[in-house]
Amino acid sequence: MVNLESAVKNQKCRKGEIAGTSKDGRYWLVCDPVIIKDSGNGYDVPEVAFSLFLRHFENEKVEAVVRLKGRFSRNNLSWNHDYSFPALLKCSSIEDVFVELKKGIKTMEGYDEDSRQPIELIKECFAEHCSKNLAISLTKLGLLESRPGPDEIAVAPHAG
Repeated sequence: MVNLESAVKNQKCRKGEIAGTSKDGRYWLVCDPVIIKDSGNGYDVPEVAFSLFLRHFENEKVEAVVRLKGRFSRNNLSWNHDYSFPALLKCSSIEDVFVELKKGIKTMEGYDEDSRQPIELIKECFAEHCSKNLAISLTKLGLLESRPGPDEIAVAPHAG
């Protein structure tokens, strides 16, 4: 069973024009970015979209990145933040990817001012209404829809 990292490498997408550069070097996208959550209207409530980017670097590194893009047209404000999501690369089915995305992304670390305890801020980054397009993209990469359930896995008979 192939995981997402292997599926990206198997696509041999590192040709033609690069998609971008980072501190890790030049990279290509294995598929078009897929919106995995969107909300807001841009005026009363900021328009926000989370997209999944699958990058394959010249040095063989593969990176799953969730980009948070926001826009507030009333104030002419916009922002982009990229969050690395390495857990996605180990997923071996589309269901596994959905489960990891539903856990959210750690967007910030800090300290609670009252208790002085470290805190992590987790932001939801996946919406069910976006799952169809993501599933289509992941299927094209060769990921299975689901892994066998625990009761479907054959257990070797006990010799005795």
